[in-house]
Amino acid sequence: MRHLTHMLDVCGEEHVGIGSDTTFSAFDTSPGSLVEWNKGEAARKAAGVMAPEEGPMPYVVGLNGPNRWEVIASELSRRRYTARAVDRVLGANFQRVFRETW
Repeated sequence: MRHLTHMLDVCGEEHVGIGSDTTFSAFDTSPGSLVEWNKGEAARKAAGVMAPEEGPMPYVVGLNGPNRWEVIASELSRRRYTARAVDRVLGANFQRVFRETW
């Protein structure tokens, strides 16, 4: 949230959006799952099949389930961002850019 609010402060609400390039299902971020994730990543790296951008588990505890959008919206609202700003961050900005460019 600190990174997101920093982007909002720097760029303004018209220029910030959250990508949807991840699964909407829950992802296990427990310590045991993290150990298995790291083993898998080490094996992929050793085999030479790991992409350069791969690395640490890309999920944040608390934002690893299908309700992540609700959590983000609630936290932005709690931090006194307007409903319009929340809507923009959660998708309206992408809709606008897609409409203007496609």
